Amino acid sequence: MVDRASTDVRRAQIVDAFRTVLVDVGYDAATIARIARAAGLTPGLVHYHFAHKAEILGALVDGIVTGLRARVDHALAAASTPVDRVDALADALLAVDPAAADLSTPSAWAAIGAEATRRDDVRAVYARWIVALRDTFADALRDAGDPDPAAGAVVATALVEGLYGLAAAAPGVVVPGSAAGLLRGVLRARLPAGGAR
Repeated sequence: MVDRASTDVRRAQIVDAFRTVLVDVGYDAATIARIARAAGLTPGLVHYHFAHKAEILGALVDGIVTGLRARVDHALAAASTPVDRVDALADALLAVDPAAADLSTPSAWAAIGAEATRRDDVRAVYARWIVALRDTFADALRDAGDPDPAAGAVVATALVEGLYGLAAAAPGVVVPGSAAGLLRGVLRARLPAGGAR
């Protein structure tokens, strides 16, 4: 009988090791042996839990998307006005404590985005999240009075992705702790009276 809890813990350990290796050396160099070493496991144990590297990548994408979706849903539920919903989206996706900033998620996401340009399986998962994010922005912007919420949603989604990419590729270019404010400013500028309450 397989212990489901220990299997879930082991799979999470492997996915976390894969995230580290992916950020450090990229997808192509992230071999099962390297992932196993980072997880403190044998390659055979990694293969026991995941058939291949692409399956680990899928689990990583699912984990990041699930975490972001939970943050977005929580932030939107707590917002009381349409403009607050726009601000809540920016904060849920980009607000970090600069002193405790962990660049592993933006760095991993940037690597996943790059991989999505080359792999259909990654592209499908990545695109589902991007479309859902764009649609969430469009709904919030429409409710807040944006004259062209579809265009605003594309701008917002591109800005989130761009800020994640900058955080990964050129740390320090974006002043730590400023990304959510940048997005809020861009989105509020699209709203009637600048989103004034």
